[in-house]
Amino acid sequence: MIQGQPVINREEFFLDEQGRECWLLTSKLPLRDQDGKIVGLVGIGRNITEQKQVEEALRQSHDELEKRVAERTTELSRERLLLRTLIDNLPDCIYAKDTAGRKTMANPADLKNLRCNTEAEAIGKSDFDLFPKDIAEQFWPTTRR
Repeated sequence: MIQGQPVINREEFFLDEQGRECWLLTSKLPLRDQDGKIVGLVGIGRNITEQKQVEEALRQSHDELEKRVAERTTELSRERLLLRTLIDNLPDCIYAKDTAGRKTMANPADLKNLRCNTEAEAIGKSDFDLFPKDIAEQFWPTTRR
């Protein structure tokens, strides 16, 4: 500022008379005479302490929410892995289909019936892709329900 460069919207931290943390949003400009010589300073400061406190509270809430989401995601991943382990080890055929009747999941027992070596071979396929047409047509009413 002494060299004549203005300061616009700078956040400045300070402690008030009671030692509390405060923030100002300040702008300072050199005051010049008619010859361009700096003869003073024009400044304005706006107390943004409450805004900064709200921003910090929001940041802390966000961080806490992110932590909770990560914890819950880990929990769900474990539960999903446990469920999938159970499904894959059952002797019964277990599968899931989307609303178009395409496989979205198939356990090893189902893959054996489908004559597929891997789940990837069955995913995205309908009964019409996996069985002869006359057999697939028999399955279709149940699949639609």
